Amino acid sequence: MFVFKRKLFNPIFVIYMAIALVISGCGNNEYPWQQNTVTSDNREQYAMENPFDYIVNSDDPNAPQWNQNLNNGIGGYEPKPTDNREQIVLGPEQLNIAAGESQSYENKIIYIRATDDQIHDLNIEGSLSFTNCLLLWDQNVEEQLRFKVTGQLDITDSYAFSHTGSWVAWDFLGNSVIQFDHFQGTPWITINGPVTYSAVNYSTVHMTILNSVNGADIHVDQSHSIWLEMYPMSGDSTIELAKNRVWSDLNLDDMWLNTTFDITDSYIYEQDIALKQEVNLTIENAIDGFGLGWEINPDSFDSSMTDHSCSLDALGNPTGRAEAEVVEDKTWTCGNSSLTLHNSKVSTAWPDLEGDVDLTITNSYLVDPRMYGRNISPLGVYTIKNSTAEAPMAISGGQMYLENVKILNTLNAVGSGSVIKGYKVTSFDPNTPYTLNESDGGVYQELDALL
Repeated sequence: MFVFKRKLFNPIFVIYMAIALVISGCGNNEYPWQQNTVTSDNREQYAMENPFDYIVNSDDPNAPQWNQNLNNGIGGYEPKPTDNREQIVLGPEQLNIAAGESQSYENKIIYIRATDDQIHDLNIEGSLSFTNCLLLWDQNVEEQLRFKVTGQLDITDSYAFSHTGSWVAWDFLGNSVIQFDHFQGTPWITINGPVTYSAVNYSTVHMTILNSVNGADIHVDQSHSIWLEMYPMSGDSTIELAKNRVWSDLNLDDMWLNTTFDITDSYIYEQDIALKQEVNLTIENAIDGFGLGWEINPDSFDSSMTDHSCSLDALGNPTGRAEAEVVEDKTWTCGNSSLTLHNSKVSTAWPDLEGDVDLTITNSYLVDPRMYGRNISPLGVYTIKNSTAEAPMAISGGQMYLENVKILNTLNAVGSGSVIKGYKVTSFDPNTPYTLNESDGGVYQELDALL
């Protein structure tokens, strides 16, 4: 089955099923988690290691099927042979919808496809709706075709999956209005702005909420899979995360400014935490483990900090996610941000780097680590040593150096000037070679000796 690459958090058991966030200077706020003990039999299909394993056994004729033989053995989702709905192809030309315009599709199998290797934003400023459709992202590189919605998106009784096994991501921005009703699929969504978002009737909610969110209105009821990546606001805070793999209620109104965030009667699959500059976070009793994102750039360093470099060790265990160990008291620091664990563990991590900063990660399990160049000069280097990395990526001129690194899924050099240099880079699973993606001018250089 398709393996998720990014956003992997594993929450922690919380005493009395409550999550408490203590923000320095702001007093105490209670985040109640209520575990539901009674669930109907049909919910058992969702309680699997992969949130979409149930698709294999689905009796829905409109659901996709997994085909491991697609894409040279990488695998991907495809329509069932018995699905006779009309098949159409939509590209960037059709899916840039101006304000005041609308498009609607019903009872279709839709391939979202690009004919080149360039990155395309699919700007939805007007209105777009899908009803009883199967959306298959047929893209050549990770995140090649990305919804950026500032208007309205409605999806009902539909599925969206990757046809090529590559990562699919959607952005919901500004005052966009999003309505999902029995919509299931792998796209990872990001909330950034006063977004109005509703997901009901066993919809998928795999979501990043940025710390800049202000005035969002988010309501979720009966989701089959809640997977959150949460960016705490700046300052000092202490968090306990709730238990995973249970049907629960959750209220996160106080996590972000002027925001309503209610989750009811939904399956909490996993939770992640992500740090930006000027965040000093303590996590307690996360014995189940969680995923850690960390955005690192020149703003991660105060003006008094002349050394713009960081070294982070043992973020997870290179031998596998499940092998991460609980630590009693440990702190990682990078510039003006820090993470402290008490009786907790990091299972996976995805530090992202941008600009004139040198970052070195050692002895870790990384998911989708990225180095963004963005035509910045001078530019630092992202170094990974003695670690496992799922789908590492240098983008837009980014520079990476890999030494004794085992790769899962893909290795990606994307964009002009992007260079990844590797010494003793191998596949995590010798029987499943990773895929090298060199696109839009990106290059991978295999080295015979250490740099």
